[in-house]
Amino acid sequence: MVSRTRPDAEILGAAEWHELDLLDREAVGALVHEVGPSAVISTAAVNPGGSGSFDVNTIGAQNLAAACRSRSTRFVHVSSDVVHDGGDRSGNPDAPYHDAARPSPINDYARSKAAGERLVLAAHP
Repeated sequence: MVSRTRPDAEILGAAEWHELDLLDREAVGALVHEVGPSAVISTAAVNPGGSGSFDVNTIGAQNLAAACRSRSTRFVHVSSDVVHDGGDRSGNPDAPYHDAARPSPINDYARSKAAGERLVLAAHP
């Protein structure tokens, strides 16, 4: 676990940043316990073709959600619109998706993000 101040900290305020392997469940839990945040916003993702992209987008997201749940920490998981195929059930590709729209991923990255959503929901409903 590495703690550091980012070069753009003057823009973001006095934030403390931590580098973390999201696939290391114990390290994730330890950091959440150590920092004790009231909320965590997860924007972590590895794009398609990146090393370990499916694992980070699924297991990594699940590990962070589970660690937050164990401390009753509010958790916001940012996913992606790519979990949808670009069309709605009416056949109109420009229609907005509804909150209840079922994911319909069409590539590996989209499948990893959709799977990550399911794992996060199960870990921290």
